[in-house]
Amino acid sequence: MPTKRNHPPDYEQRLLQALEDLKQDPTLSIAKAAAHRAVPPSTLRDRKNRGMQNPTAAHQHDCLLSSTQEDILVRWALFQDDMGIPPRQELLKEKAEAILHLNNPDVRIGKRWVDRFMKCHQELQSRFSQRLDHQRAAAGNPKLMERHFSIFQKAVRDYKVETINIWNMDEKGFLLGMANKVKVICRRGRKNPRYTCDGSRELITVLECVSAKGGLLPPMIVTKGAHHYAGNHVKGQGTPGSVYGHSPNGWTTNELGLLWMKHHFEPSTRPE
Repeated sequence: MPTKRNHPPDYEQRLLQALEDLKQDPTLSIAKAAAHRAVPPSTLRDRKNRGMQNPTAAHQHDCLLSSTQEDILVRWALFQDDMGIPPRQELLKEKAEAILHLNNPDVRIGKRWVDRFMKCHQELQSRFSQRLDHQRAAAGNPKLMERHFSIFQKAVRDYKVETINIWNMDEKGFLLGMANKVKVICRRGRKNPRYTCDGSRELITVLECVSAKGGLLPPMIVTKGAHHYAGNHVKGQGTPGSVYGHSPNGWTTNELGLLWMKHHFEPSTRPE
């Protein structure tokens, strides 16, 4: 994987144009040709006299992935970051191996591959992610909100998404027995009294979904249970059509979310 330098996007094209200028005019000096195309004379001299290639082409046979495959991986990582779900390094490596194994199932990517990949693609960087509660606190920042809706509107335009096909899904957890905030008696002057409570109380999670047109899907209600399950069995009185499920701790999980998407959301929003 060759190391990429921070050259302008048209740098390689200008080098090729300078080589073509020298070919068309044998009297033209390398210095003048390089100055005319704004490229380094030494690089132009090496390309002309020594037949050197650009680093990407010269080391292509050493790379596990082709330039096209690496560009696809970069675009995927940037897209994930724009959507607010930047991938972990392990996931980037898994994606690279999935691409590689299409033609080379026995090849494995080394431990340092991700570091070399990041050095080659300067548009990416590794940073420690922020905790979720910090991100929620910063979610009211007008600049962040403006950026979010700018990305959202671009996706709507690019993919020509109709309003009827725009849905928002969210989840809310409820601890049984007490509201999040209660009025208590405390010492005068105390600004944030803390109410100690039993941390083992049961949690119920409600997953709701509404469309930009005002459409509303019946919710999925998740309670505590021994195994992952999602179905239409009735546990108490709920909204008609509600889906009930359970997980070991009463939270939504990847398994329950996938079941909800496949058997509830997709059939309910499918065009007639």
